[in-house]
Amino acid sequence: MLVHEEIRRQVGDAFVVGLRFVVDEKGGEDPSFEECLKIASQFEANGLIDFFNGIYGTMDTEMALAVDNMPGMASPIAPWLAQVGEFKQQGGLPVFHAARITDIATARYAISENLLDLVAMTRAHIADPQIVNKLLAGHEERIRPCVGATHCMSANRPTCLHNPASGRELRLPQVIAPSDKPGRRIVIVGAGPAGLEAARVSAERGHQVILFEAASRPGGQLLIASTGSWRGDLSAVIDWRVGEVTRLGVELRTDTLAGPDDVHRESPDVVIIATGGIPEIESIDGAEHCTSAWDLLSRQVPLGRDVIVYDGTGLHPAPSCAQMVASAGYKSRLVAIDGFLAAGLAYSERIIWRRQIFENEVETLFDHRLESVTSEGKGKLAAHFISELNGAKKVLTATQVVVDCGTRPADDLYQALRSGSVNDGVTDFDALVSGRPQLESTGSDGEYQLHRIGDAVSGRNVAAAMLDALRLCVTF
Repeated sequence: MLVHEEIRRQVGDAFVVGLRFVVDEKGGEDPSFEECLKIASQFEANGLIDFFNGIYGTMDTEMALAVDNMPGMASPIAPWLAQVGEFKQQGGLPVFHAARITDIATARYAISENLLDLVAMTRAHIADPQIVNKLLAGHEERIRPCVGATHCMSANRPTCLHNPASGRELRLPQVIAPSDKPGRRIVIVGAGPAGLEAARVSAERGHQVILFEAASRPGGQLLIASTGSWRGDLSAVIDWRVGEVTRLGVELRTDTLAGPDDVHRESPDVVIIATGGIPEIESIDGAEHCTSAWDLLSRQVPLGRDVIVYDGTGLHPAPSCAQMVASAGYKSRLVAIDGFLAAGLAYSERIIWRRQIFENEVETLFDHRLESVTSEGKGKLAAHFISELNGAKKVLTATQVVVDCGTRPADDLYQALRSGSVNDGVTDFDALVSGRPQLESTGSDGEYQLHRIGDAVSGRNVAAAMLDALRLCVTF
């Protein structure tokens, strides 16, 4: 109270002062909701503050930060709106609130029902800084939604999984300007997140875009990723881009496994290969006995009843598989090369997986590298591990061994097209990262520029793949 008395003395009564205030510490902890109301009334009675920025729960642990304060897609939309709304009803000062209020419909509801006086959509504006401009222009349906991926809470903050320009505004535009050389014919192969972003940006630049996709629907790896128990909102990354490329007139051809002849038939000026990668399990001796994490998550193979899942990346696929097996009622063991679960993820994602793995009673073993898998007969497999700490050997048996060791580029089409390109398929990396246009030709005889992006270059995450696309295509 003394601190706020001094703040008010320094700034005077005409200066608006707010206080971020816990309305309830959750779970019966002190202070309770009623006690928080009493504390708030003291600030209000003394005239020390003009509004409350209400939050719920605590922020003293990673779990509290990830679930109470900055909830991601594992939480429902606006999980604490009712609690903060009740706090507002009991007091007299305006109340603000921010916690996974990601869409305008929820914000409207909060205001119309008198639950809040101001809705703070912080991460929503990181995903789309143009929210207000789009509303004013009557284009609410074009707002890029925050999906709660919590990429903005990683070491790369304040970057956004869904919006590669956020946090990079000095180098990459939030609004794509038309090209001074519009009308190029651009062929993109692969309609995963990288290919869709390339198509969107190229079309915004004013080019004619043909987008090939081998599957019946666009999405690529994100279609698989969104099957995870708490990651369904990732589908909005695809849905928004499909909506945008449709609006922009991109010619999307699904169910088309494009080959060199299909590409050449379009007489392109630019070809972009966004064919992604394929699971890398060949490095495991006995790979023929292994199931890729992709095949399990996409249900291309049935679940085993006694499953070892090997995590060689520290990313989402392995814990997704382990959780899927356990939730089906089967024995699930997760073995990781790292010293802890999901080492390659942000703390906000990792803590959710820790909870999932714990609640589903998945057995875990860390600091072990998978060397080989052998058949023991009668449907049994032996997984041979070596400790990263002391080199000790360990053998575990199961009926199914699922492996995630990342991907290797699916670049057959890229290699086949290089001879017909003017740049031998080489992307100038210095130009790419500095925002300069690619050279029209590097001296090779050919008919088109050829580039590849995303996992077609090397294994990476969805944010990096879409950053590739934006960096490249914004210069065309």
